[in-house]
Amino acid sequence: MRHTLAVAVLLIGMVALPSCTAAPPNVDEERVEEWTDGMAASEAGRTDLVGGVSGALSESADQASGSLGYSDPTSVDGFEAACLDHGAIEVSWRIAADGTTSTGSADVACTGQSERITLGFTVEDVQTVGVVATTAGGDPIAFRVSITGSSRPPLDADDG
Repeated sequence: MRHTLAVAVLLIGMVALPSCTAAPPNVDEERVEEWTDGMAASEAGRTDLVGGVSGALSESADQASGSLGYSDPTSVDGFEAACLDHGAIEVSWRIAADGTTSTGSADVACTGQSERITLGFTVEDVQTVGVVATTAGGDPIAFRVSITGSSRPPLDADDG
């Protein structure tokens, strides 16, 4: 799977990359890093994931986002979202694919474990996926949103 990562950073001191995150001030960075690393490790080797976004949240930074761009044919059928600490987050997404756009959102309780969000359909020929996590109550300090689907390299002329 080849995909181009285009990260939209909306918060100072927050980096939205698949397996790393920087915590805002007054957050236990070691705890956030340990949780984020554990989430990434639990995803290692999974063929049903086509990317993910991690980030940190705080009272002064209650929203974070990131986006992924794809060059290979990619389909998306949902998300797995998790957040750390108390409360909940709202996960919003925008999927752009071959002239169409699909948007939606879901609330996720902060249990530290992933919660499956199913679209109910599969979006084919995805070009970009944007994700926004917003504090929806309580004090979440970190989040992870993994994108479920499949990706395959394009066929060569000799393969077809």
